[in-house]
Order: sequence, then structure tokens, then C-alpha cells
Amino acid sequence: MSDRLLAAIVGNRNSGKSKTWRHLFGHSVHAGVKRLPLYYGDYATVYVIPSSPQESKITVESTLGRERPRIVLCAIQYSFEAHETISFFVDNGYSILFHWLNPGYKDKITPAFDRHGLIARVLAEHSLVGIRSGRTSPRRRCNDLKDFIYGWAMKRSLVQR
Repeated sequence: MSDRLLAAIVGNRNSGKSKTWRHLFGHSVHAGVKRLPLYYGDYATVYVIPSSPQESKITVESTLGRERPRIVLCAIQYSFEAHETISFFVDNGYSILFHWLNPGYKDKITPAFDRHGLIARVLAEHSLVGIRSGRTSPRRRCNDLKDFIYGWAMKRSLVQR
């Protein structure tokens, strides 16, 4: 694994991506550097991109500029265009924690196969993939994210108190 991490929440429109960020931080968040509360008063400094580049039409490269934060939390719209976002992070040396919200909170379909090939793309890199239901409470998926980020950041001395 590299020394940069992308924690991506992936899903269709209205699948629960923003709800995940609200649960993680305790409030709505805007793009930028934030303190992610972890455990026992510890936190990690992360860069959050709460609106997917596919929905906002603003590329990750434009959002980050020249910055390459150690930990990025990014919403990604489940679409073929997500390959561009994934490629940006791969090309810049990020390992990927990929949480796909399938089915999403407002999806009218049953869980779907990965018709855009995102999982195969991500698994070809240094990554982990989880498929979560956007219809359930975000508590469990947020705890999974925090657990992973906490362990990853501790190993790299990025956890602060």
C-alpha cells in the first residue's frame, strides 16, 4: 500500500453518499481540509470532496489543484465517467478504499452487477472494495471507514490528538 489513501463512497444519485459524510462528521461538510474524528479524541486530517465530480462537473484535479493530501474522502457517482476520477487517484499514487452503496437509499432497483467495470478497475490497483446498502443506517459503514482509516493513519503516524 502507498502512503496516500482515497476513501471513496460510490453510488447512484441519492444513494446515501452525503448521508455518510454527515454521519462521519456530525454535520454537512464542504470540500476542503477537515479533521475526521476517530476514537478516544484522536483525529486524522483529511481532504473531503463531498460532491461527486460526476455530478458537480468539477474534476478532482481542479478541486485539489497542486495539493496531494495524504487522505482524501471523495464521493463518486456510479457512472462510466467515474473511471476518470479513479484514474486520477491511481496515477497520483493513492491506495483505494472503495465503498459502493448498492442498492442506494433511493434506488428502485435490486442490487446490480457492476455494469461500468469500476470494481474490476479498482481491484487491479492497491485497493479494498466493500459493497454496502445505502438503505440501512450509515453507522456500520461509517464505523468500517473509521476503523480502516484509523489503522492506516496510525501506521503512518498521521493520527493526532
